[in-house]
Amino acid sequence: MPSHKIHISVAQKVNELLNLDIDDISLGSVLPDLALVEHHGISHFQYKYEYPYNLANAEEFIKYNKKYINNAISIGYIIHLLTDRYYNEKYFNKFYLFENGKPSKLLIDFKDNIERKKMKHHDFLEYDKYLVDTKCIIPFAKYVYDIPKYSNMNFNMDTISKYITKSNNQLNKHYGEYDFKYWKKEELDNLYDGCINYIINYLKESNFI
Repeated sequence: MPSHKIHISVAQKVNELLNLDIDDISLGSVLPDLALVEHHGISHFQYKYEYPYNLANAEEFIKYNKKYINNAISIGYIIHLLTDRYYNEKYFNKFYLFENGKPSKLLIDFKDNIERKKMKHHDFLEYDKYLVDTKCIIPFAKYVYDIPKYSNMNFNMDTISKYITKSNNQLNKHYGEYDFKYWKKEELDNLYDGCINYIINYLKESNFI
């Protein structure tokens, strides 16, 4: 759910503690969204479209890919899933009415699912611009990677190379203005910092640190 610039920047901040290959962990942090899979849930280990099973699941990824788990790309992959989970939980808690422990009704009315999806992503894409303007993202330095053979997933290296080129080019832009509609800037800063702390604590508890 968070934008790719948020994913990459969060992973790079966590990597200040891990000190792994910066390119590998950065690629891993967007890799679940680049997988050639039938649907998003496969690469994010979401097995039901029902809360909380529709949240990205790092534990399931680890369970099915144990032999690759200490690879820097895999750590980035785990960070992606944890970032998705953290941001989606916060989104549900801010914008949904909960009934019986589950989000039931979006508190803002929209005509259709397309508008609802735009609302969900809008401010995170705007926060991308802030991260780019404040130089919070280190560009990719390499284009060739040895991606682990994860269970039930494939990747197209030409597509990944083009993605890296596009991502790096976006870092050369300057925006200057941000149109935040649903979250305050301070809330987005707190989300970003809170997510980094959440991931660091998870990695410590799981003995990755």
